[in-house]
Amino acid sequence: MTGLRGMTIVVTRPVNQAGNLCEKIEQLGGKTIRLPLLQIERSEESGQLETRLAGNPDIKWLIFISTNAVNFALAGNNGKIPNIEKVRVAAVGKATASALEEKGIQVDVLPEQAYNSEALLAAPEFSQFSGQQIIIVRGEGGRELLADRLRDRGADVTYLEVYKRTMPDVDRQLLSPGLQQRSISAVILTSVQALQNFRTIWGEDMQAFVQIPFVVISQRIAEQAQGFGFKNLVVSAGPQDDDILTALTGLQRGEQWQR
Repeated sequence: MTGLRGMTIVVTRPVNQAGNLCEKIEQLGGKTIRLPLLQIERSEESGQLETRLAGNPDIKWLIFISTNAVNFALAGNNGKIPNIEKVRVAAVGKATASALEEKGIQVDVLPEQAYNSEALLAAPEFSQFSGQQIIIVRGEGGRELLADRLRDRGADVTYLEVYKRTMPDVDRQLLSPGLQQRSISAVILTSVQALQNFRTIWGEDMQAFVQIPFVVISQRIAEQAQGFGFKNLVVSAGPQDDDILTALTGLQRGEQWQR
């Protein structure tokens, strides 16, 4: 992987999730500006997983949507999930699966190609259900596609929303020097809500970012960004740090964007 020397990258992940990516960018010679556009907090439901499982022996599947879903569910249940051996477990992505396995929880289904709801729905195990009960562990809000499709296939689906996303206080001035000097090489956005918060924060001043490449982790985020008027978009191969770094090095080489 070639270096990122001379690039200044805006990383918008939450504070506790930005460190590894920023370190990797800096190790490759790039500079980072940390601008968290989301704050992840524990929700009122985070401690209910044990109770939900104990109160309903008919639950057959737990589907974890993200590493946050894993971490907050476990944190709310003393670091473990009693009776987990009585259900099957699915993870939407590799990082989510790794977070489960690190806690000794076996992952029965993990999409092999893409890491999203569509890929999980393509797994043979989710092709058809006959009244089976499923809990989707996620944050408050989010896409309804997975639950809707599983219900169409005969499943009884409920949510356990163990965390919530809020907008932190954002200092717009952090980006002012880079905008004035035209030194910002790319902005990384890893969720639709981060993109929406970006739009809320900058409002009519978003025009200042039109020429700056935005690296996003899915086509869905790219389509939303296009709807907001952004044209210089790079979609990484996936949500992992290495996927994002590959997209950034492509920019550096001028494969998708030339300064």
